[in-house]
Amino acid sequence: REQVSPAELADRTARLMALELDREGVELRCQLDDDLPTIHGDPAQLEVVLLNLVRNAMQALEPAPAARWIRLRVFATAEGVCFEVADPGRPIPDEARERLFDSFFTTRRGGTGTGLFLSRRIAERHGGRIRVEPNTGGGTCFLVSLPRSDRRSSTDAVSAKAILVVDSDHTTRQIKLWMLEEFGLTVD
Repeated sequence: REQVSPAELADRTARLMALELDREGVELRCQLDDDLPTIHGDPAQLEVVLLNLVRNAMQALEPAPAARWIRLRVFATAEGVCFEVADPGRPIPDEARERLFDSFFTTRRGGTGTGLFLSRRIAERHGGRIRVEPNTGGGTCFLVSLPRSDRRSSTDAVSAKAILVVDSDHTTRQIKLWMLEEFGLTVD
């Protein structure tokens, strides 16, 4: 993990999505606060979260060709930084919101139900959280909150340590290793 500039993360996401957005006729409206604090994390993993949210927003626009824009707003909070991805497309039904971040749950035909699940896991492993709200005026708004680099989570301290797993029972050892991976630790 390293110091990550939220502005650079948003800019890289916009550049990576540019061809796809252009092909679909979607405008990405980036709004960045001045003087954003840095965050501590894995830039590739955080990029996956933003790419997934922008791609999902783009797919929500398909039946509504009149409004073809997505807002990617990055702003400072008291605790850190918030990335907001909003679209004027189909709103997520209330009954689906509770399960939206469950693995293999999808509201989209042909969807795998893994993108939001993984996005939530990545946000939580970075000491943050992700939530969904109705977008003012229609559509959906996803908010990813991450702590400033000087407010790192306890998972950062744990990930820098080595843990020796010893167990004579192969199955028990594998379960323990799997649990460590679930907590975001790299297992060799």
